[in-house]
Amino acid sequence: MSSEVLIYQVGRLDLQAFQDLKFSINGHRFENSLSSLAIKQYFEAQGCKASVTVLYPVSLPINKALTAGCEKGFPETFASKLSTVLHSPDTYLQEPYDLFRSHPHSLSANRFRVIHSIGKFSSETGFVSFSDCHYSDIVLEILVDLIEYFFTHKSLISKVVFDISSGHNIYISALIEAARYFGVWLDLLLLGREGSGPDLFIAFSDPIVNLDTQHAISFEKLPVKAFFSSPISSNDIASYSLSRLIYPSESKKKQKFHSMLENFLLLFSALKNNTPLWIFHTGYDDVEAARQVMLDLCSDMKKRFYRSYTSSPGLEKEAYVKVFLSLAFYIGIINLLKSCGIRPYDQVVGVESQYIASSLETVYNTLGLHLNLAILRNEVDRLRADSARDSWMPLVLFLNYGAKQERTRSSPDKRNFFAHAGFESNITEGRREGEKLFVRYNSQFNRNIRRFCFRQFNKSHVFVFFAYNCEPIA
Repeated sequence: MSSEVLIYQVGRLDLQAFQDLKFSINGHRFENSLSSLAIKQYFEAQGCKASVTVLYPVSLPINKALTAGCEKGFPETFASKLSTVLHSPDTYLQEPYDLFRSHPHSLSANRFRVIHSIGKFSSETGFVSFSDCHYSDIVLEILVDLIEYFFTHKSLISKVVFDISSGHNIYISALIEAARYFGVWLDLLLLGREGSGPDLFIAFSDPIVNLDTQHAISFEKLPVKAFFSSPISSNDIASYSLSRLIYPSESKKKQKFHSMLENFLLLFSALKNNTPLWIFHTGYDDVEAARQVMLDLCSDMKKRFYRSYTSSPGLEKEAYVKVFLSLAFYIGIINLLKSCGIRPYDQVVGVESQYIASSLETVYNTLGLHLNLAILRNEVDRLRADSARDSWMPLVLFLNYGAKQERTRSSPDKRNFFAHAGFESNITEGRREGEKLFVRYNSQFNRNIRRFCFRQFNKSHVFVFFAYNCEPIA
């Protein structure tokens, strides 16, 4: 599979937008009218495949000052379409892609997207207002495009470059914020697979004040790190609160989506709270199913975005970011568990107690849960097969952990459930097979276990480390 450098830049449309500029990158010189296209030339000269995505704010052509460019200077086909836009902006806003297909930068780039705008702009017929649109809409638009491209593209993406040379404006801020979320999303998605994801870079050119001057393009690595913390909480799951926000009317999609989030939080809880027998008991969703839920979400968001370019779709950024990060984290954990051979047990056979600890070693070390591993090993060692029978029976009836106690069943105890790494003696059953002890959960207590796990996550946090770090690009 070939590797690819993916380059994103906010597009330009001004009277000098199509004049060639002089750029230099690591001693190599290029002439082009857009810095991202020069970056593409640079990587292609290094033998890499590179593609440029240009993001055009929909308001770009609604500018009376562009009339001069239509009359002289702009390519004829584009100038003709632009003149129509200036005199009929309402018609243009119904299908803005038609204009940008003939934009000279679109013809040189690999792909382009038209994104929402903010503010009030003047055309030949008056003002066009985008006051009902929001900054968060733009962030989500860019993030959705990044996620969708990464999931559906066949090439292996080795680098993603966010070129911010277009200037200091709201769209550049949105691009950087989307880049940060995308970096965390990648970190969670590719959990434990060091070096398998693309490196992220910010690119910027020297200020362009003289068309005849060489403008150096610099790169800074964009390090983003996600910590082991759930993006969602049990409050998001309770009463379908988050699912109803994402899918207020589509019941089938809402149910599928809710089930995926619920399963993620239970799986996360089993690791965070050190109760891994639950993973062997219930298993997890198929990676492709989780991936499809995320792609469907992207598709549904785009439909809502592009119903109108003059109004906001009303999407709550925080909710959608939490969802994207949770689904990515779920996929990352599933892949990690599968790589370690951790799969649901046969309800008749159960799982050998020592295997639980040995199979979780790599998982816990990858997640930095070293204390969990030590506690788990200790609890497993205390599960002895000496007094067990060949048939299934609750641990409480044959294990006393060295203490004198009456061996009778009682109600499941939440404190004991977490204190003993999930091996609560009333809900956990054991049987002897030779010198080995096999364990399983009694399925009639599934609701108890789920309630225990959810109550541990009343709050959610997404800890993100984000900083610039000067580093030359290779």
